[in-house]
Amino acid sequence: SSLTLLNSNTSDSNEKLVLIGFNNEGTENRSGFAVYSQLKQELIDRPRDTIVASTRFTPVMKVYINGKTGLGSVSYAPKKGLLAVTSGSEVLFFKDPKTLFSGGTDKTVAPDYVIGGANTGLVKPWGIAIDDRTEQGKFFYVSDLTNHTISRFPLLGEGNIKPDIAAKTYGSLTPNYIFLDAREANIF
Repeated sequence: SSLTLLNSNTSDSNEKLVLIGFNNEGTENRSGFAVYSQLKQELIDRPRDTIVASTRFTPVMKVYINGKTGLGSVSYAPKKGLLAVTSGSEVLFFKDPKTLFSGGTDKTVAPDYVIGGANTGLVKPWGIAIDDRTEQGKFFYVSDLTNHTISRFPLLGEGNIKPDIAAKTYGSLTPNYIFLDAREANIF
């Protein structure tokens, strides 16, 4: 359902973890992320003209989200050490994703906090973007497929909270994936 590049815990800044979201795995219909490492070696250092073979590039681990299904879009904020993913009618937040997705054995985790409930106005949140600016980044934005809206919420809020800015509707258009271009102030 999603693909995200995450900074890894290695000393090589070019080495990233690849998170691929999945839903409905196995008889228990579990949802989570397959975590791949050594992306640089597999895709950059080794010349090739074909797609990576799935038999050689397998996940180092799977991270299952306890009790959650229907995972959607992901937003990763490396400066804030935060990862968010939409799920059902909620937005799930995970602190310290570099540590969460490190290791070599499968695990089941719970979100650190959740935004959801009637006050949020979220029915089917889909696109999400965290403002990752160091000082000014205090919000996240989420699109809703059912309500045709984009809402802004305080980044530190949790639970059944109202958006701090009323949801913007787009008529018959359905905002889907969103991208936030938030830049630090340039002081010359």
